[in-house]
Amino acid sequence: AIEAAANDAARAAAEEEARRAAEAAARASATSNYGFRWPERSFRVTQEWGPTSFALEPPYTYKGTYYPNFHAGIDFANGCGTRIYAVGPGVVVASGQPLMPWDTGWGVVIDHGGGIQSWYWHMQAQAVVSPGTIVTSETEIGYEGSTGMSTGCHVHFAVNDNGVWENPRNYLP
Repeated sequence: AIEAAANDAARAAAEEEARRAAEAAARASATSNYGFRWPERSFRVTQEWGPTSFALEPPYTYKGTYYPNFHAGIDFANGCGTRIYAVGPGVVVASGQPLMPWDTGWGVVIDHGGGIQSWYWHMQAQAVVSPGTIVTSETEIGYEGSTGMSTGCHVHFAVNDNGVWENPRNYLP
């Protein structure tokens, strides 16, 4: 009976892992209303968008409310060297370092038209695109790193919509 219970538990764990893998694969290949896909094909979100108590985050005023520490993006962590893709069609408008007054490390900015830009920070120094490069959601733009003020390998993904940092989840599938 104990062996049967152990086999059932192992089978349930394997089924759950297969379900999660299928869900992640479907999510990674889906597109949003903006035609965007996720910047990493498999991923683990390590920090969400919004106000935080993490003192390293810069201040930001969002919709009239001032926050002393605000994380203006989503962090994905899959390990140094993980491929990062453009979330959708656009043109690279910046690549390199620095991109912001605070230390974001190496990064890429893509203009998707209509005032929407996607930003990718803390990448390894060897971004594979340069300003003027036309990209799609299949275009590899660089690799996950830990450059700038970073606590470990990850990519900070942000969306700027007409000058306002918005929650990237609103633009992703």
